[in-house]
Order: sequence, then structure tokens, then C-alpha cells
Amino acid sequence: MHRYLQTNKLVDLKDAISMTRTAVELTKNNHQAVLGAALGNLGTMLLERAARTTKNDDLAEALQYSTWALECLSDRDADRAVVLATVGSILARRYERIGEGHDLEEAISRVQTAARIQKSLEGDSFSALVFHNLGSLLEKRYECTGKRDDLQHAIDTMREATAISPEDPQMLAGIELSLTNLLIRKYECTGNLQDLANALPEVRTAVQAAPELPELEAILSRLGRLARVQYSMRMYPSQTTEAAQ
Repeated sequence: MHRYLQTNKLVDLKDAISMTRTAVELTKNNHQAVLGAALGNLGTMLLERAARTTKNDDLAEALQYSTWALECLSDRDADRAVVLATVGSILARRYERIGEGHDLEEAISRVQTAARIQKSLEGDSFSALVFHNLGSLLEKRYECTGKRDDLQHAIDTMREATAISPEDPQMLAGIELSLTNLLIRKYECTGNLQDLANALPEVRTAVQAAPELPELEAILSRLGRLARVQYSMRMYPSQTTEAAQ
């Protein structure tokens, strides 16, 4: 897997999957935690390949091995939260492809459990990633339900991710931009200027952390457009009302 991370070549990922399959076979009769870790690694690799190739067979196999990994890992095993998060990602990916609502709900449930485990530990980059992923899943639920409670839950969860303050500037900027986007969505629902104002410190932090991030331009453009609309509404309320009609 280390080589694949360096080269990003599918052939290297294929080799890593093959070697990990062998590791699973060799550890079947070993300690359950050792087997669980190997199965979890295999599930993660298959998920990565499914994302790269859009093969549903890889996705199904990733879920199979990751579920097996959970059966091997106790609540005391450090790898359990990682595998739970992986299962959540697999189900979320399947939801995106097939659109079955129960996959989204199960993904949320799995990642919530991973988040609870991580919350009891000292915050790190993985903890931030888990809360970020959970916030994104809750945003997807909001897109399905249109319920403001779901949107607020997503915002609160994303704030927890930012509070962990991962050292990786790219990750921090990505989380801050996700929170900014959620706050903008809330403003578009409520029309409350405070929601728009709350987004500004988040995007400022993102700019400071990773000014080269590609997504920044779109977010800044969106904020600028909303600010211009608000200015027009305040300066020329009658014209804005007529335009809306």
C-alpha cells in the first residue's frame, strides 16, 4: 500500500490487495485482533479501488471484509473505530451509486459509533476526519429530508471537527470550507445575516491554512454574491422586491 500511495498506480494497489489477501489467509488461525486488522486493511484497499474503478464487486467485497473485521475486533481494539469509519464510507459510496436511503442511515450510524470512540481518545487527525465525514453524511441526510434539524446537526458535528484542529493544513482548510458551506446553506434557509457572518471566520481560517486550495475560489465567489445581494436588499429594498416578483 505504501508504494501505491507514492505512485497512485492501480497496478500497485492491485499488488497491495493481493498481498493483503495472503496476509488474511495466513492470520485466520491467529489472534482475532490480528486477523481483524488485516481484514480492515483489505476492506480499505478494496474501497479505494472501487472509488477508482467504479466496480460494484469491489464495493461489495470491501463491505464483506470490513464487516468480518468488526466481528473480530472488540470494543477495546484501537482498530475498531477505523473499521467502523470504513464501513460508513463503503455504505455512503453505495448510497451515492444506488440511492437506497437505508444505506445512508446505516452509514451515519456506523460513523457516529466511530466518532463516539474517537471522542473518548485524544484528538488527532483521524478524529477530525471521522467528524468531518459524519458532518458530510448528515448534510446528505438534510438534502434528502430538507429538515433544518438535520442541517443544524451537520453544522454542530462539523464544528467538532474544526475544534480538533488537525495539524495537516489541507485537512483543516477542507473542514473549514465544509463548515462554511453548511453555514451558507443555513443562511439560504433562514435569511438570517448572522448565519452568513458566522461563515466568514471559517473561510478566513481556510485561506490562512491552505490558500492554494482549489475549492476556495468557488466558496469566496459564493460569499461575494450573497453579500452583494444583501447589500442591494438593504440599499434598494423596493427594487429588490420588484425583481423578485
